[in-house]
Amino acid sequence: MIAPEIDSYLRNEKRTLDEVLLQAATGRVLHSIRRQFMEEKGDSKGVRLSMPLFCERQAAYKALGFPARHPEPRTVIKWLGGDLFEVAVLTVAQLAGCELGVGQSEVFLDLGDGVRVKGHIDEMLRYKGSYYIVEVKSVTQQGLDDFQADPVKWSDSWGYRAQANRYAFAAGTDGILFVVVCRDTGHIAEKVFPKDKDLLDRDIAAFRRILKAQSPEEFPRAFEPEPEYTSVQGKDKIPDGVEAERRGSWYRWKTGRRVLGVRCSYCPFSQNACFQNVIVETNGGKPVMVIA
Repeated sequence: MIAPEIDSYLRNEKRTLDEVLLQAATGRVLHSIRRQFMEEKGDSKGVRLSMPLFCERQAAYKALGFPARHPEPRTVIKWLGGDLFEVAVLTVAQLAGCELGVGQSEVFLDLGDGVRVKGHIDEMLRYKGSYYIVEVKSVTQQGLDDFQADPVKWSDSWGYRAQANRYAFAAGTDGILFVVVCRDTGHIAEKVFPKDKDLLDRDIAAFRRILKAQSPEEFPRAFEPEPEYTSVQGKDKIPDGVEAERRGSWYRWKTGRRVLGVRCSYCPFSQNACFQNVIVETNGGKPVMVIA
């Protein structure tokens, strides 16, 4: 739908200059730079379609206006990189003839009883008379492998499918198109997901619970601290007396400490609200959040 058209366009030596599209792409890049580097985020109350609902406790912290932890510098850079990959993919897709162009359209999801949740669509595709919400994600090579092996499992692990599903129902589209681009190699893959009414009903129920909540502690944590492991490649690197678990050519063993998993590490409320006594260390340039 998009990936083959992009591949075909980029393999062709002929290029098209589209000043209108160029200005639109420039505007998106400038908007992203301004949003990530030049605007204060602030703490706002309420719910939005973009909220991750795989952890209702996290969503409740946001909805109730709890102060969020300022993101790590590396996280902000990754967010900007994701925005730029999205602009690149959508721009070249339009140059390739894909019918895109419904960017930043405001939509509302009806929760019943006159309650609506607002969101903004990043992009929509018209393909053979049907319309699709378009979600572009930049991933590592491992992320691309996971997406191609099991797109549903990959998208559900971060709540991407559920989030896009809400937008699809709110906008009245026919489905969802996920496009992933590997930032390691530049490869692109895509997958169409149908709308899922059961998934929508689950999220509507979650929104209603969150809107009624008086405290985030009414919700259990979606994730608890997990054991920390040390990994080495090659059996000869295992210290004497250590019993290690083999995973291919790699071996790992528990350090005896508990750490927050990757989803909690990105949560803006994990350190300052949800968990106590969190010590942040750095290992290989990445933060490790240790439960003291």
